[in-house]
This record gives sequence, structure tokens and C-alpha cells, in this order.
Amino acid sequence: MEENVQDFVQFLPQEILEAIFTNVGEKGIHSSLLTCRTWSQFVDNDNIIWKVLCRDFDKNDVEEDIASGLSWKAIFLNNQGTKGVVRRWLKGKYSYLKSHDEFSSQRMMAVLDAETWGLILETELGR
Repeated sequence: MEENVQDFVQFLPQEILEAIFTNVGEKGIHSSLLTCRTWSQFVDNDNIIWKVLCRDFDKNDVEEDIASGLSWKAIFLNNQGTKGVVRRWLKGKYSYLKSHDEFSSQRMMAVLDAETWGLILETELGR
């Protein structure tokens, strides 16, 4: 027996979809992008979703990215994960730390490779 299952993305209004997707968080968005082509296309192309995901980023970094003309998705990608940690570190946002124990686990949502740590070390030694 074949079921006729409709994807909610195809029949709900955009405002309702945005309300759903803006409440699933970063991990939920990642999963949504991988679920199916319809979900991926909707999330990928909806600025409201990406703007909400950027709300916890450093306000000055976001304003700098907006001034550069970046889309909300690009701003999100520029400020999250490894790239975001490195960007903040190179700007001196973590220079006051004396050990890794002082580094908030919520901030370090990325694994940094040896090359990245080398860049950070060079920067810190130059300060």
C-alpha cells in the first residue's frame, strides 16, 4: 500500500516554516539541510532563519559582516565553528585567558587543527 505523504514545507506558509526552523537550533538546521532537497532548499534560501542563528554572535563582528555586504547565511558561516573561534581569537577576544580551563566550553564548539593553533600562537606571541 503506497502512502501519499506530503512534506509540510510544501504546504505551510513561509512565516510558519520560519517559526519552526528558527526554533530547532544550529544542530537542527544542520539536520534539516540533510533531510531532503525541499527542506534544504527552503532553509538554504531563507534569510530569516540565518539571521536568527546569528543572534548570539558578537554584535560588532556581525555589523562588520553586514557592512561588507555578506548575506545572513555567509555571516553565520563566518562566525560559527572553527572559523568563528579563530576569527575571535585573532581579534584578541581571548587574549586575557591564562589556561584552557578558562575558555568557555560553549565558545569552543570547534576542533582546531595544528596549523590553526600555530596561527593563533604566532598571533599571541606577537601581542
